[in-house]
Amino acid sequence: MNRTSRTALFLICSCAFIVDASAQSTYEQDMARQSQHLYEENMRAQQQRQNGQQGLPPPSQPRQSMKWVSSYGAIVAHIDTSNYWAVMGARSFDAAYYAALDLCTKAMGDGCSAVAEGANGYFSIGITPDGSVATGFGNGATEARNKMRENCAGFKRECREEPPLAALPWQEPASWGAMEAQIADESFARPRSVTPAPLNRRSHVMLAFPKPYSPEEGAATIWIASGPSWDDLAARLLPACRANAGTECEIGMSVSGSSVIVEFRTEAGEDLIRKATSKAAAPAMVADHCKTLNVRCSIIRIHSTTDDPKFERLPPAAP
Repeated sequence: MNRTSRTALFLICSCAFIVDASAQSTYEQDMARQSQHLYEENMRAQQQRQNGQQGLPPPSQPRQSMKWVSSYGAIVAHIDTSNYWAVMGARSFDAAYYAALDLCTKAMGDGCSAVAEGANGYFSIGITPDGSVATGFGNGATEARNKMRENCAGFKRECREEPPLAALPWQEPASWGAMEAQIADESFARPRSVTPAPLNRRSHVMLAFPKPYSPEEGAATIWIASGPSWDDLAARLLPACRANAGTECEIGMSVSGSSVIVEFRTEAGEDLIRKATSKAAAPAMVADHCKTLNVRCSIIRIHSTTDDPKFERLPPAAP
């Protein structure tokens, strides 16, 4: 072997030794770090056992900064049903409203509208005899119920009270971002939805009169329609009235559910139309109204949602 070959072999062996030594050094460092980590874990476990035996509390952990999160709720209803759809515990008014609106629209189609919105409080719901949804909102359940009952009194009838709902604030770490908040909402089932089962659909009776209509003066042309869809009835009723009267018409009177429309006549021959809360309540309503006029009256016809569906010009009362 010549000198050049021996020199090359020496360099190769030297480089291999350096690489092996470097790899060995890194390996030894990793092993040392792992050993130190295991040692520290064992020491902590031993200290915790000793503290437990001596009745000492565990070492205090740094307290995480927390924040209050406002809770929003919304209730949505549809005129063709006595039900409601609600979402509680959303992070904004829009989130609560659009979530509840989506639930209602999937069940009823177009025509859903908000009947209550609120934040960090309680909702009380009441259903009137004609199927309308009355609501109340307050800081406490009692305040919400009182407001709902006031709204029911505005309908001049009592309501069937539903279970109360609440949208109450909660706490979460101040450092949370959108991702953590979304995970928490899914984990704690926020927001919460309320959907009816089954649907309680209601029917309507409505009258169309030429504009401007005055209940005291009456109208020569009156069209009546009844059925389960408010929008469908109005869409058919107004054009028929307009074509017959030769002028614009409006929905001058309507009832839903158990309420009725009553035609009656005074002893002087004047025809009147009023609403009553039910067929049974119609005679008392007529008697009270005619008493204020100091005249005697007789009932001509009572129009109820339980009658067969109708779509026609209201015939004049028989003399």
